Amino acid sequence: MRNKLIVLIIVTCLFVLSCNRMESYTNTEFVIANNSKHDLELRYFVYLEQHYSVEDTIFNIPKKSEMRVMYYDDMGSSVYGRPLGLSPDSVYITFNSKRIVYRKGDTENMGIIDIANYYERKVDDNNYEFTYTITSEDYENATEIN
Repeated sequence: MRNKLIVLIIVTCLFVLSCNRMESYTNTEFVIANNSKHDLELRYFVYLEQHYSVEDTIFNIPKKSEMRVMYYDDMGSSVYGRPLGLSPDSVYITFNSKRIVYRKGDTENMGIIDIANYYERKVDDNNYEFTYTITSEDYENATEIN
């Protein structure tokens, strides 16, 4: 009788523990929307101090389209706070013969580097979306490339 009681308690504990276990994750999706009338190249550089190297990443975004990058946190608690991955040192947005440059540490405008410049939307409890929109005004304000 005592053995049956112990087995019953163990089985009940295992059942309760397995039922209460919740998967915990957070998805953070970054959207770069090109609402300008021009195709563009988004290029960013990250200095990897531990490797003494620079990582160079390029995305081509046609006019009136977007690119999406998803970050997944299986620990469950945090929204990913670096829009382009490992906090880029500089970002170049190039429209044919014009360019905008954003650099980490700029005091006036960090543009696409700073998450504060993104529109944040909570999709549900575990999914977040941040959108940065490149406009025709950005094209007009870009500087000519020599």
